[in-house]
Amino acid sequence: MTIVDRQHAAEAVTDKGKVYVFDAIECLIRFQSDNADKTFALLFVNDYDSPGELIDAASSTYLVSPAVPSPMGANLSGLSDLPSAEKMKTEKGGDLYNWAEIRKQVLTNR
Repeated sequence: MTIVDRQHAAEAVTDKGKVYVFDAIECLIRFQSDNADKTFALLFVNDYDSPGELIDAASSTYLVSPAVPSPMGANLSGLSDLPSAEKMKTEKGGDLYNWAEIRKQVLTNR
C-alpha cells in the first residue's frame, strides 16, 4: 500500500515481523480488532507534527477534529505528547483521547 498522507498513517508489526501499513489510524485500530488471533509486537502511528515519524500508538495522544481531515474520514490525528495535543486542540477544536479511549471510540462508531 502506498501511503499518501504521512501525517495520519499507521503501522502494525506482528511478533513474527510481518509489517502492515495503513493510510489512517482508524484502519490500524479496526485491523487489530479484526485480527485478534495475531500477536502484535509493535503498533505505531505517525506524529501529526512530524510527518513520517513513527511513534508508539499506546503512549500517543489523539485528537478528533473536523478542522483536521484525515484520509479515511475519522478526522483522527496522533500526537506524540499531551502538550502538543492540547495546543492543537486549542487551535483546531475537537476532543482528545488516549489509546484505550480512541480504540473504543473507533470500534463503537464502525
